[in-house]
Amino acid sequence: MKNKTVAAFLFLALKLVAQEPAFSPCCPTTEVDFPCYSGGFHLDGSCIYLRPTATDGDLEYGSFITLTTSPANLNALLLEVEPPHQSGYALSLGYCFPNSNQSVDARYFSLNARGKDDKKIATQNQFIQNFLGSSYSTSKAQSEHKIDQGTLSYRFDSVIDQALNINLSLGVAYVNLRRDFDVEFGVQVLGPTPSELTGEERSRYWGVGPLIGAEFMFPLFCHFGIAGGLETEVLFGKNHSRVSSESFRNNTTNSFFSKNSSHPIVTNLNCDLGLVFSYPFTCDWGIEFKLGYQIHYYFKAINRIDPFNGYVNNPNTFPIDRSSNLGLGGPYVLVSLNQALFPCSCHPISCCPLSDRWASTGPTFKFTSYWLEPRPTNKDLVFAILTEPSGQQKNLQADPELTWAGKYQLGYRFCPSADFSLSAFFFESSDKTKIATKLGETISSVNASGPSDVVFSEATSRVKYKIDQYDGTLGKSMQLCNWLNVHSGVGLLYLKQDRILTNEYLGGTPPLITQTKSPQLKSRYNGVGPLFIFEPAFGPIWNLELVGSLKLAFLIGESKATLDQDNLGLLGFSSNDLRTPKTPHIAPVFEGSGGISWNYHCFSCMHIGLEGGYQYLAYYRTVRLLLPTLLTGLEQINSNLILQGPYARGQISLSF
Repeated sequence: MKNKTVAAFLFLALKLVAQEPAFSPCCPTTEVDFPCYSGGFHLDGSCIYLRPTATDGDLEYGSFITLTTSPANLNALLLEVEPPHQSGYALSLGYCFPNSNQSVDARYFSLNARGKDDKKIATQNQFIQNFLGSSYSTSKAQSEHKIDQGTLSYRFDSVIDQALNINLSLGVAYVNLRRDFDVEFGVQVLGPTPSELTGEERSRYWGVGPLIGAEFMFPLFCHFGIAGGLETEVLFGKNHSRVSSESFRNNTTNSFFSKNSSHPIVTNLNCDLGLVFSYPFTCDWGIEFKLGYQIHYYFKAINRIDPFNGYVNNPNTFPIDRSSNLGLGGPYVLVSLNQALFPCSCHPISCCPLSDRWASTGPTFKFTSYWLEPRPTNKDLVFAILTEPSGQQKNLQADPELTWAGKYQLGYRFCPSADFSLSAFFFESSDKTKIATKLGETISSVNASGPSDVVFSEATSRVKYKIDQYDGTLGKSMQLCNWLNVHSGVGLLYLKQDRILTNEYLGGTPPLITQTKSPQLKSRYNGVGPLFIFEPAFGPIWNLELVGSLKLAFLIGESKATLDQDNLGLLGFSSNDLRTPKTPHIAPVFEGSGGISWNYHCFSCMHIGLEGGYQYLAYYRTVRLLLPTLLTGLEQINSNLILQGPYARGQISLSF
């Protein structure tokens, strides 16, 4: 059924793109020009509507517990704040030097986003628990993200084939980021006297560092075009974080306080993609309107201090530092008044014929076979701890093997320098690992709820990955010199990713507590977002080329996780059902490959290509881990999924 769906999808796409586009004509050469502008100022104003998303449980604060006695069952829902979209703004002022393609630009961006979450129990068998283990009937939580960012950049304009405008920028960036998180628990329901608990967390980061970026504008028809950009900033600065709380019981107030500072290096990736409309008022002045989607992603910018056993001061509490990423995504509208919107002349610097591999128009079909090995992070496949007779412990981890995956790609080349393609990638992997103890050894369970002092004699782990990925791209081919060909493009990528980890533990002692334990952890992520492609090729020499590919996507989607566990002992059967709500999540995806290709023309209308190399594919923070804390509390972290291994690709192109 899936093969029929993919075939229909690719056939329809070919039929839609087989018509000649309305943008500027193509020619069998790549012409790179430096435009010469008359010079002047430009002023930009943007209205943005962004939504903050967190990773590694940064905005979680407790668990909503429901108990039943027949059968013995525990249901737990992780509580976390989900901030809505909030409005912000960006201002930019620049100056283009007269009779040149160079300009300076100063930009300021500001956003203040707030979110809140309230919960209240409805029946006597429900309660709200924080990570101390105390149980309450009400809870309140609120978050605030405040971002102020400024950049100063020097820009260079170029025009390719008299159509594609590319703007490169170098400069410096400054970021001031603040995250506040406040919680309140009221009316303790499982304790000798009523109690209240309040807590607050603060994270402050500021940093300054270099930036490098690129923007493009590709005309479609009349005054409309596709516009986008990608910018990277590496920030060097300081992070201040603190946590404090107070608990009131028996007219006594207990407090907890901890603070920390560090000097992390934070990478910030910004991208946008949308439609642009340009209209000149006069020969010197014009206006631009942009409508699109914008994403900001700050790696390791948020620092959170977690007490190991709760917020309240007690002899067993000590702080743990952990960092998380912050993503901002949403639509934007930009209005620009430009005194140097159109060039007065152009200076060509290169005019090279395209290589034979791109000297045709018509449909193209590619099929790629991958042999990929999943490489998890954050020890998310550790399923047991083996204790030897000497007392030494070692982690037992599932080790997935190389698995075949396939990618189908159908495209149409309008001319030697422009193309459109659609592709579908499928990956499915499963692995089983089993361990039994020898004399004097014991096995302890990991990532499972229930008593932690139970040991087992046998453990089994099964892990399954499934990925369905689709993308559509609009590409441009260039030959910058006789030995360097470049293909770049932009588009959209859709991802559906599932991971199921099923563990089983047998022979528990003491037998009155647990004899078997079977937890199953499920994680799912769905997302779609802009895709940027850069594919260089060096050669050809004897029809051989060294080829590479770099792809970067930012997906805006939702993630969720569940942990279902069955327990069996002499006391009977019990089960635990733990889950997270479906929450918004921004996930970067990176793909890189390198190899050698061989190209050959035959029958005067057919081009055949063979390619082999090594593939690296990384999905950042798309796997969601739901972990029990104490007996009934919940905690979550995110991990990356890395796929790597060799590949072989075949290509057939027809020319009309």
